[in-house]
Amino acid sequence: MKKMLLFLLLIPVLIKAQQTEWDIAFQKSIPDSLTQPIHLPERDYNPHFKYDDTVSYFQKARVFIVRSDSVFRQLFWKYTYTNDSLKKYKKLKTDPWWYHWMEIHHVDSLPVIDFSKNELLMYSACAQCLAHCNHDGRYNGPCHRNACTFREAWFIRKRKD
Repeated sequence: MKKMLLFLLLIPVLIKAQQTEWDIAFQKSIPDSLTQPIHLPERDYNPHFKYDDTVSYFQKARVFIVRSDSVFRQLFWKYTYTNDSLKKYKKLKTDPWWYHWMEIHHVDSLPVIDFSKNELLMYSACAQCLAHCNHDGRYNGPCHRNACTFREAWFIRKRKD
């Protein structure tokens, strides 16, 4: 019993110890100037909004500022289902997997942001590059393999107009 209790007490320490070097590099790379973090759900690729057209793919750490609700809706374009549409679909009692997907992607899971007073900042970086590559300004190509996988962190701040 004592061993089990000791193990349960050590679980948080063991989880923290399992943090990968990519996670650590990404967390350390977030600029202090980005103020209040905000949790947003996972977003998906939108074929009608080319994020890479606004920020160069070869920047290994980048900040994208969202100043309007329309851009916010383009970034989170899959979040189209409302609570009402979920209630209607649940009454049909068909395909639980699809209902679960709709539940994850319902628009009510997105926070309401007043873009007249605030702006949303997305910090994006390739954690693998940050952990293993040397980007000192001389080389802008991919360094660890043929493609980077960018992680995102979201922040909200008062608008500076």
